[in-house]
Amino acid sequence: MISRRTGPDAYRAAHPGATAEDLLEAVTSDALFRMPSLHLAEGNAAAGGTSYVFELTYPAPAMGGVLGACHGLDIPLSFGTLDTPMGRHFLGDPPGPEAVEVSCELQQAWIRFVSTGDPGWPAYEPTRQLTRMFDSRSESVRYPSSPPATSGRGTLPPPTTSAKDSGRG
Repeated sequence: MISRRTGPDAYRAAHPGATAEDLLEAVTSDALFRMPSLHLAEGNAAAGGTSYVFELTYPAPAMGGVLGACHGLDIPLSFGTLDTPMGRHFLGDPPGPEAVEVSCELQQAWIRFVSTGDPGWPAYEPTRQLTRMFDSRSESVRYPSSPPATSGRGTLPPPTTSAKDSGRG
């Protein structure tokens, strides 16, 4: 296991120029989403199962892209409901051609998976760690895709406090 002292250094090195808030978001995303997904895939492989890992890295274009590849964006993209209130909230009105393309690709992957058990990219193997990254240019790459995700293994995100909780507010 990598020490807690090493983890922050790895995040800072992988995100040069990131603000403290950006780094907290990266650590929290790894702790809540990336690492549990990886652990599930590894456990399933160890038990003889087959897993297909993917990550949606396409940034929500609405609101000037401030939300990034946020939680919930996969819902309108997966179901092709780009013109619903939720879809417009994330993707703009009307959604751009990139959003439509990512949506079509994600829908086709789900249809293939439900129909055949294979979404169209290699199954996760602990030695190769391949995952599908859905973006304007989707690709299958080694997962985790950045050093911080590996450095955060077994490490919980730091506790957060508001200004009020810390006595500053």
